Amino acid sequence: MPRMIVIGYGNPLRGDDAIGWLAAQKLSEKFQDPQITIIASHQLTPEMSLSLSEHEKALFLDSKAGARVGRIQARSIHLKKDTPVGTFSHEVSPEGLLAQSKLLYGKAPKAFICTMECEDFELKEGLSAKAEDNFQRYLKAAEEVIFQK
Repeated sequence: MPRMIVIGYGNPLRGDDAIGWLAAQKLSEKFQDPQITIIASHQLTPEMSLSLSEHEKALFLDSKAGARVGRIQARSIHLKKDTPVGTFSHEVSPEGLLAQSKLLYGKAPKAFICTMECEDFELKEGLSAKAEDNFQRYLKAAEEVIFQK
């Protein structure tokens, strides 16, 4: 298995926004493999570009506002020549982090993102009932990407 980094992000005090963060926590309990680095973070930060450059594969875990609550989507992320590196500010995207990794360190891993459509992003701890009902399916989708060649 190639060295892999999993970055789950979201705010655990904003309801379903926590889905990526919670998934990263659960996966870190399950996987004790030195080939897999798992990070749970409130948000993506520019400093993560160094960690990305040190791995061959990356998986980002996040929630997504959407009408089809519980819909899970896993897809690859492809950098284009015009992918903006972004500013070093509060809002950083997976694509921007990968572009920063490529620009600053000369390489970026093969990357994927796994999202689940959610509906409740209000100030509160815990997932909505619909997100909770689909959480195990979300973890399974993330694991499928982890073990995909």
